[in-house]
Amino acid sequence: MRITPRLIPACNVLVIAICGLSLGNELSDRLRPTVLPSEPPKPGDHLSRTRVLGLEKAPRTLFLVTASTCHFCQESLPFYRRLCDAAKRGGTRILATSWEPPENNGKFLTSHGVDPQAVLSEGESGIVISGTPMLVLAGRDGTVLKTWRGKLNTAAEEEVLRASGPSH
Repeated sequence: MRITPRLIPACNVLVIAICGLSLGNELSDRLRPTVLPSEPPKPGDHLSRTRVLGLEKAPRTLFLVTASTCHFCQESLPFYRRLCDAAKRGGTRILATSWEPPENNGKFLTSHGVDPQAVLSEGESGIVISGTPMLVLAGRDGTVLKTWRGKLNTAAEEEVLRASGPSH
């Protein structure tokens, strides 16, 4: 069977066009200015930065919203250490975010043994921060499954651990 000489260049052009469209779509997602929603996420909301954050990489992603100057965040550090350990065993990604620069928040967390997979700015995470601490659990498609705000009592901490850990 003989392929016509015009068919091969046409196929090459088609492949290049498809690759160009895919690359353009990916770049536009990454370069598009972030417009934050007007309020913090609630269950059922969809996070706008799902693809950029790679939420599809894990069944669940837990956003740990803290600030180094927040006394409730400081008091919650032992829980956040346990939470990071449980989440890693359960396949849940931990992403930290804050209104302060990521390097400040990252240093605050890691100096106290809290080890998120990444530390993001508020704009990078796409999560509106109305106060700290706050935890936001999202599925791989970016749907917010649950949120917790403020310093958690023991029952709420156990709920977060169950939702994020290996027993989920």
